[in-house]
Amino acid sequence: MRGFYNLPRKLTDTRRFSKDGKIALAAYLGIKLSNVNSYHHGVTIKELKAFFRIGYNKAARLRRIMSEDTELFTLNDRKNCVFANSCKDKEMKVAIKERQRFEYRGDDVIKVPIPECLKGENKQNISLRELILLIERALITKEYDEGLSYKSSADSKRADNHCVKEKPKSQIYVSKQTGINRTTLIRRLKKYVEEGYLAKIGERHLERCKPNDPNAFEATNKRTRLPYWLRCTPVTYAVKDCALTFTYIIWNAAKRVNSQFAKSAETIINEVKAAADGSLTSEELAYKAMVKRQFDMLDRWS
Repeated sequence: MRGFYNLPRKLTDTRRFSKDGKIALAAYLGIKLSNVNSYHHGVTIKELKAFFRIGYNKAARLRRIMSEDTELFTLNDRKNCVFANSCKDKEMKVAIKERQRFEYRGDDVIKVPIPECLKGENKQNISLRELILLIERALITKEYDEGLSYKSSADSKRADNHCVKEKPKSQIYVSKQTGINRTTLIRRLKKYVEEGYLAKIGERHLERCKPNDPNAFEATNKRTRLPYWLRCTPVTYAVKDCALTFTYIIWNAAKRVNSQFAKSAETIINEVKAAADGSLTSEELAYKAMVKRQFDMLDRWS
């Protein structure tokens, strides 16, 4: 089983700032990971308590959230079930590659790691709290991926400019972006470094800057009594594997590639048929088509 679940970033844009939003994302993720068909039976308060390992009040709160958040859930009280909706972007986009035009569907996604207890045949339910922690870890590590795999929109292209130095992000900024208070964030960052998800590549320090810098403050040289300006550079972190944290996924990539190969094979077979004047058997025809495709690929890459 794959080790990550692709959670569309658009689902976290507003929900990450509220407790109800994070609970909704956690329940959505729990249903997706525990049920192959995204269909969960048993949505009474008692059944939600047992499935997500939560108390009565939180189960009642989750039940209300499921009924209100129609983007994520389709709740059926009569059948006592809930369906985790497919939130993939259905809009067809157009791209041109190697002078060929093709359509695709894609999304910016956050890759949430799948716990070991949900893999294999002996699956176990994971608590709502653990699911929230997984989502918050993905949100925090996203802020430190230096934008290496970030795309602000489907049509934008990331510019690879290695001369531009990424500005370190302060803990206050990350706290506002993820909806996690600073004290909890500091504790989480320390834990992630110990577990190997993040690497500390720079300590907090003061450095000289220009007076017009927005974070500059004035200091006085003790020897010359002349003023100069400093700014505080926060602790710098880096994600161990940026590509697994935040990326752009093409949902119909396999279908599109297979259709291209099918069209290519059909074209080759028709060409061989025309050249052989119908004197070849089906096996000879398939073999010659395969050989012709291999030579075409060699010519393309040579």
